[in-house]
Amino acid sequence: MRVKLLVPPAIHPKGPEASRILLPHGISILTSFLRQNGIFVDIQDLDAELRSPHSHLKQRKILPKLSKYGCLQLKTGCYTGITDKRNDLLATSLLDLASVQSYDLIGFGVNSELQILTVLLLAEKIKKHTIYRLLSGGRM
Repeated sequence: MRVKLLVPPAIHPKGPEASRILLPHGISILTSFLRQNGIFVDIQDLDAELRSPHSHLKQRKILPKLSKYGCLQLKTGCYTGITDKRNDLLATSLLDLASVQSYDLIGFGVNSELQILTVLLLAEKIKKHTIYRLLSGGRM
């Protein structure tokens, strides 16, 4: 079994710089436990990758979009998900960054309520992506 554990980006209504979160200790402990029990695990901290001064320009453009997405969700008062075309494009960008294609199980490490909207968006996109892949016979 191949497992991918993701630390989702945090979003804050006051902007990308206001949404610093705690270090992902829990997901690191889970990774260690799974590896000790013979399970292949990859861990990826999307929050750190997007905030890094060394990330690609394309990646750095995602943070302001995430902040805008969070504000719109709060204004709406409910989760609109990938039914909104802008949210779907944002989810696609995050999914491309996460590269989850060759894994049997995807998990998320959430340390803050500031990550909930991003987790919902990513989970919905991964689910849709997986169902499409199964219906098309495993081909993308």
